[in-house]
Amino acid sequence: MPSPKNTKLTTTEWTAVLTVPDGKRGAYTVNIGPLGSCKVSLAITSGGAPGDADIVENAVPVALESGPLARGGIVLDAGAKIYVKCDTANMAAAQVWFVEEAA
Repeated sequence: MPSPKNTKLTTTEWTAVLTVPDGKRGAYTVNIGPLGSCKVSLAITSGGAPGDADIVENAVPVALESGPLARGGIVLDAGAKIYVKCDTANMAAAQVWFVEEAA
């Protein structure tokens, strides 16, 4: 399994944390860890920016004492993107673990 892909959310806009490479598919786990109290969102797209229909988790409150938001078993094909968003800059970090194979 590859090392996790780690991203600190430094903005309140959607941030692409992983793009499935061409010719690949895989299974992914996303962990959004709080660095303080905030609300986080998760979206999966076929490549473009997230729209309302792409949102998997929306404005979920997280805090140091409550732990992370975690979603596993996400199966994606080449070109798909995982996006995360935090309502307060610098208050969360995202990690993505994955196993990929040739499509």
